Amino acid sequence: MIYHSNERQHKMIGVDERCDREDMVSVEQLCGCGRLLGVITVPPGGAIADHTHHKEFEVYYLLSGSGLYNNNGVEVTIGPGDVTYCPEGETHGVLNNGKEDLVFVAFIGFPAK
Repeated sequence: MIYHSNERQHKMIGVDERCDREDMVSVEQLCGCGRLLGVITVPPGGAIADHTHHKEFEVYYLLSGSGLYNNNGVEVTIGPGDVTYCPEGETHGVLNNGKEDLVFVAFIGFPAK
């Protein structure tokens, strides 16, 4: 099955709702192993607020741009090709402190039982 970019659902998210989330597949298509597989775009000055994952984990794969990733209170610069992992029960967030959009693939999955 192919989903062209103009057919995917977009949602505004983030601290100031300027961030865009483009779902790549539906929750149903993740077959119970997760609740999100999407492309996130954070504009310059935008942010995904710090948040804690309960009964789930999150992975980011950075496509373009740069920013500051909060890894449980430790800020780390991230950029293209970097991968972040936030395990169940831990906290993370991201701030685009650059001059171009920060774009990454995000997956929120459920830990194995």
